[in-house]
Amino acid sequence: MRKSGFSLLSLIVGFCAMPTVAFAQDTPPAPAPTPPADAPGVAPATPATQPGAGNPPAPPPAAPPATEAPTDTPAPPAEAVAAPAVTYPNMAITGFVEGAWHRGLVDHASYAGQLPTRIYDTGNGFQLHAMHLSVHSAVNEHVSATIDIDAGSDAAVNNFSAFTPSRTLFDIQEAYAQLTEAGFTLTAGKFATYEGIELIEGPVNPTLTRGFLYGFAEPITHVGAKLHYTQSMFDVGVGVVNGWDTNGSPAAAGAAPPAPGFWTTDNNNQKTLIWRAAVTPDPMFYAALSGTYGVEKPDVDNDPRLSLDLTGAVTPTPNLILNFQGNYGTEKHSAPDGSAAKWYGFGLQPVYKMDAVTVGARVEYFKDNDGTRVALPTGPSDDTSYLNLTVTPGYTFYSAFTLRAEFRYDHASKAVLANASKGQSSVGIGAHYIF
Repeated sequence: MRKSGFSLLSLIVGFCAMPTVAFAQDTPPAPAPTPPADAPGVAPATPATQPGAGNPPAPPPAAPPATEAPTDTPAPPAEAVAAPAVTYPNMAITGFVEGAWHRGLVDHASYAGQLPTRIYDTGNGFQLHAMHLSVHSAVNEHVSATIDIDAGSDAAVNNFSAFTPSRTLFDIQEAYAQLTEAGFTLTAGKFATYEGIELIEGPVNPTLTRGFLYGFAEPITHVGAKLHYTQSMFDVGVGVVNGWDTNGSPAAAGAAPPAPGFWTTDNNNQKTLIWRAAVTPDPMFYAALSGTYGVEKPDVDNDPRLSLDLTGAVTPTPNLILNFQGNYGTEKHSAPDGSAAKWYGFGLQPVYKMDAVTVGARVEYFKDNDGTRVALPTGPSDDTSYLNLTVTPGYTFYSAFTLRAEFRYDHASKAVLANASKGQSSVGIGAHYIF
């Protein structure tokens, strides 16, 4: 099995080295509507899929030389037609379909499970990662609502049913209403976290797989309310939510004893505070400091968890964007000896784009001091550090259908990865279509 895995890797490398397919993906024909200004990491994390991010508009055509036309010659049509005015109420439906094949280059990589440290991808096989459907409705420029629905294997992970007998391949990723007035936006419902580079939506990320910080150092979604203010180069926000990823029943998540309640309610009686402060002093630079503070343990009303996250991007050239992230977290009375558990990490995710080709990459380090964050089949492993190196070239056909290949290597300071080793590698091929 190891031999066949490396043969496939050679095939992928050969494909990516073709002169006409030089590492990359193209801009989709019709990207989803731009998320709210407080959406975490969307602009820096997705340069290859966001209009204007690394893709400046072409200059207008030069004016023809002045000539005196005959009086009976009709005036030429205008070269540019003004965009139609936005009318209300309106509705937009967008989405994507993403599938992939993943293969761990380790002995006995199984279709039935994930490699250690992985979030969504199986150890060996094809996956429908997500069928994503987004509906956005606006009554006027002040009142709107957004509903994002996922179906597929990623949805089962996000709703905590992936490894239970009650597995459900469906998830309401986000569903929120918004009221905007004088630069303030009030959001109520379920929405994505402020933290991090990588998003739930796979096609807009620099790589196929998610890194350590996405899976272990930060939340993914919240249920609650937040107030955000945007003006010029600054934006700030604050909110009160149930907590980290309150998106499944405690029984499905493996908590004991299972707590009664509704599907998206909290797992304890305490609430969590979220916040963000961001600055964009120049189109070439962006940075945001965000975080959460609150109790996240099920059926416990003390021992709060703190997460601090610095995420941003630098765009040195129109074809290159450098996404960066640093994260620090601690949780009271959660280490094996009863002290506060601590973890930290940092990462760099560059994306290079040239026409229909891009190459995304990730270099990431994560330190789990007390073994409380990284889920391993062998159980917690204290004082372990993890390093991830990933490269993901891709190509878009006919400005619509994108293929991406990926090679990933993980390393741990202790022998806690696949087959009780310190290193593990994997390859993947993904395809997606955005509409």
